[in-house]
Amino acid sequence: MTFVHHSEYLWSDTALQHLAKPGAAFPHTQRDVWFGVTALEGQAVVTLGLLLLIATPVLRVAISMFLFIYQRDWTYALITLAVLSLLLLSFGLGKIE
Repeated sequence: MTFVHHSEYLWSDTALQHLAKPGAAFPHTQRDVWFGVTALEGQAVVTLGLLLLIATPVLRVAISMFLFIYQRDWTYALITLAVLSLLLLSFGLGKIE
């Protein structure tokens, strides 16, 4: 998608360096990702894919916790709650530069 919208990346090294420079081309907020995906921008689609890859295991742990609670398996529910808490804490304390 990026090369369709910006065909100059195929033959211009300076334009391609703009794309490859860290933090320059990719959206940094959820709003930027959403508007970028609706505009079919390649960088926003990649960012959305990465966010979905990160969200998949977190969602799986959360669903597992609720299933353990439903089955009244309190030991595994507490273990899963601890894992979910650590995952969410790591996202909260993480720093993106």
